[in-house]
Amino acid sequence: MTPLYLSATLRRLEADYAQHEPPLIELAGKSIAQWLLARYRGSRFGVLVGPGNNGADALACARRLREAGQALHCLVPLARKALSSPDAALLALSGLQVVDSAGLSECDVIVDGLFGLGLNRRLDTSITGLLEAIDGFGKPIVAIDAPSGLDSDRGVPSPVALHATHTLSMLGAKPGYYTAAGRDYCGEVHLIELLPPTAARPAADAQLIDTQPNAPQLHRQHVSHKGTYGTLAIFGGSAGMTGAALLAGRMAAKSGAGKVYLGLLDPVLGVDVLQPELMLQAATDLVKRSDLDLAAIGPGLGRSQAAQALLQQLLASDLPLLLDADALNLLSSAAELQQQLRTRTAPSIITPHPAEAARLLGLPTNKVQEDRLAAARELQARLNTAVLLKGSGTICADCAGISINGSGNGALATAGQGDILSGLIASLWLQGLSPIDAARLSAFVHGHAADDWRMQHRNGLGLCASELIEPIRTLLNR
Repeated sequence: MTPLYLSATLRRLEADYAQHEPPLIELAGKSIAQWLLARYRGSRFGVLVGPGNNGADALACARRLREAGQALHCLVPLARKALSSPDAALLALSGLQVVDSAGLSECDVIVDGLFGLGLNRRLDTSITGLLEAIDGFGKPIVAIDAPSGLDSDRGVPSPVALHATHTLSMLGAKPGYYTAAGRDYCGEVHLIELLPPTAARPAADAQLIDTQPNAPQLHRQHVSHKGTYGTLAIFGGSAGMTGAALLAGRMAAKSGAGKVYLGLLDPVLGVDVLQPELMLQAATDLVKRSDLDLAAIGPGLGRSQAAQALLQQLLASDLPLLLDADALNLLSSAAELQQQLRTRTAPSIITPHPAEAARLLGLPTNKVQEDRLAAARELQARLNTAVLLKGSGTICADCAGISINGSGNGALATAGQGDILSGLIASLWLQGLSPIDAARLSAFVHGHAADDWRMQHRNGLGLCASELIEPIRTLLNR
């Protein structure tokens, strides 16, 4: 896991080291220049210089590039408004040629030191036009701390941002690189360590799950049997949506659940011919069983009165419970169901996509996407449950902390992916992981399997959920 820091936390860290020798700005300028020279030596560099520390980092880098004999030009679009007189004097003394945006188009590599981290205002049209023009040059862009226009805390543009080829992260990685739109703007992220390993650091604001979490509980002993690994009930499969329950069940079976029952609202099927190990029953019969260890409700559930009654019955039970899909939509429309979830003594986890999260919070979907970390925290606190908020940079949150999943790509934007994820989480939870650990491991291997697939399918088109079941099993057994 990689620690993630909000801009306010990093500003406090910068303040703590304000008297550091050499100054952090000089360390940053040297480190950025070394990184650029290692990859782009001999190129013509165009350096965007903004106000504040980000612009100062860019100037320090530009001086180093000039000392190394590199051709470079600077663009200072906010010089009259924002650059301090010492910065302006430094620019002149450095002998750096200032050009307009047209001159920048003649450069080979753009170094973006315009705004950096923590941008918390909407940019005016003159700046958004400049950013769009620079994007249009089609040149490699190397952003210092964050692509200009991107909120590094939330991963959202304001309202546009540069599309960086590389982002050089000073002091620490930021959440906005990895969630919402961040990955589409940041390109490849590189952490630049300015402080020695022994330097005191603040507590991380979140964690990035960038390697497969270790789960020794999943290693099987010789002395075990199917009952050792639990009995899972998956409730859903209303008329026309039986496939969702089948996908969840197949994933649960192939990720190690001891026994898997499907409780179908439309019990038209008596057997899954592709996965005959699954046991199919009417939901009204399955919910009465006393030998269940864990329940998941939602895949293909629908929003009928029968579905609501089933949800109410499971909320009142002492079974550990995963709620997904229409179970969440039913929950959002009934305050009494939310109260049932909030006061449960058995553990629970909800797995909403952004629209389902928005309904639960009474917000438009775009508001959830504008601050995904805050939305996940609010859901966890309001409903007293662990949360997996799906989307680019899936968020996992419980009362102990919050994380962002670092795997996955746009190929996962197809029907059924949420169903196999629910089955996977429930299965790993059943086998001894905590709800949040099951969610984190599931999100990672689900995304990792899609990343492996994308290596062979460059555009990411046509990935069906069922295709990932076997690759996920392989990843879990590595």
